[in-house]
Amino acid sequence: MRQKALLSSLVLVLLSVTLLAADSELQNMAARLSDDARRLSDVAYDGFRRRDRGNRADVEALYATIEFHSATELFQRMIGDNRPQSELRDSVYVLRDRLTRMDRYGFGRQERSRMSVLLQNIERQLGGPTRSDRTPPSSEDDDWRQGGETGLLTWSGRVDDEVILIVRGSRVNVRVVKGVRVQDDDYSFESPLPRNEVDLQVRKRRGRGSVDLIEEPTRQNDYTAMIRIRDNRSGSDVYELEVSW
Repeated sequence: MRQKALLSSLVLVLLSVTLLAADSELQNMAARLSDDARRLSDVAYDGFRRRDRGNRADVEALYATIEFHSATELFQRMIGDNRPQSELRDSVYVLRDRLTRMDRYGFGRQERSRMSVLLQNIERQLGGPTRSDRTPPSSEDDDWRQGGETGLLTWSGRVDDEVILIVRGSRVNVRVVKGVRVQDDDYSFESPLPRNEVDLQVRKRRGRGSVDLIEEPTRQNDYTAMIRIRDNRSGSDVYELEVSW
């Protein structure tokens, strides 16, 4: 009986040490996530401060990065308060969604990629599924849907000066570089852009300016394509284009 009691005590001690180590690792990863988010928000503000006048997209990007940093700090507090793992897993889902939405702004790609990996590791630590293991939800997050090896995207909109189309999965986000916000923009996919490295062809069907593919989908950019539209003449013009792969 005495040996069994000693063995049970030893098991409890080892379990406690394991849980403490896991909790410490979780706290460390959350701290690194918050540090990376702070650096990204600092970069966003420095870039914004150097401009004489920012547009709405610049302001939205600035607020998005600062709000994400605040969210990571809240996540740290929840860990410190020993909130239930179910709440922490839900928090990771919210953080990941916020991080994905920042893809539309087209800056801080390396920082976002690093934070995405940290979120996956945190979710593993919490016993939840990683992004690659998660079944795609039926919500508006189309980025998790798999695309085919061939496909076609059509996009149209009224452009003034310069914009960048950020294509990922079955979403197209528009970043205004110069000028006013794009009007009447619309798009449709025959098949989502796949999570593979594919060769893209961009064909302008309408528009007086230039349309250029400036970044193809790769593993390093999380299979995101970027297309630049430049309309340097006075006023705006309607553009229509096709992207095929």
